[in-house]
Amino acid sequence: MKFLKNYWKSILATLIILVLSFARFSEIKEIPKVDYLDKIIHFLMYSVLTFVVMLDNFHDVQNRNKRWLFLLLCLFFPFMLGIVTEVLQPLFLNGRYSDVYDSLSNAIGVLAGWGIFTLIKLKL
Repeated sequence: MKFLKNYWKSILATLIILVLSFARFSEIKEIPKVDYLDKIIHFLMYSVLTFVVMLDNFHDVQNRNKRWLFLLLCLFFPFMLGIVTEVLQPLFLNGRYSDVYDSLSNAIGVLAGWGIFTLIKLKL
């Protein structure tokens, strides 16, 4: 229960990513044409997720200095979530497919979220 209390923002961000990753958007008729919009969205989702997980981990005073937990939660979890969602999408959704470039955007987003959090933490 303590984990839920300390990491509720991370859990919420993860659930939002899962909904967006597995939702069907066939109802949307007009989507503005932006080059690489899908990759930008992947980048933003995973950079925000990583930032939020790192923030929650930073505020979890009991676990803040446990390096293994930091690596597991803040880096390994977002990377693996990105890979697993890409692999599972074609299995559960017709018309969706795995894309290496989506996974790459996810991974770059994880690194960006980590970097942004680290820079902000150093400034404060």
